[in-house]
Amino acid sequence: MLDHLFLSSKIDMHELRLIHTDLKPENILLVSSEYIKVPSSKKNSQDEIHFKCLPKSSAIKLIDFGSTAFDNQEHTSIVSTRHYRAPEIILGLGWSLPCDIWSVGCILVELCSVRLLVMPVFPLLP
Repeated sequence: MLDHLFLSSKIDMHELRLIHTDLKPENILLVSSEYIKVPSSKKNSQDEIHFKCLPKSSAIKLIDFGSTAFDNQEHTSIVSTRHYRAPEIILGLGWSLPCDIWSVGCILVELCSVRLLVMPVFPLLP
C-alpha cells in the first residue's frame, strides 16, 4: 500500500515535470502520528507477549523540495543522496525524471527487506 501511495505522489510531481532529486527515507513522512498496537509473533523467555506499533494511516508526505528542478531547466551534475543515486548520475550521463524512480526503487527495497542499503550500488564512483 505504501508503495502505491509513494509512487502516486511521484506521478503527480512528474506530471508537473518536477524532479525531486533528493528522495530518501528522511524526506518521507507519515501524515498522521496515530498508531495501533498489535501483538508481535516474538515472545521472550518468560512467554510475555510483545507488541508492535503500526500506523493507522499509510498516507505520506514528501518534504525537502530545496533541490527540486523542472525537467526542462539546466541541471547540476550531481544530485541525490549517494545511496539513492541513479546510475546515469554516477556515470555523468545527465539525468531527468527517471532518477527519482531509481531512488523510489532503492527505498522500497529497504522497506521490503527491512535492511538499509549500507553501500551504494556503485561504491567506488563519486
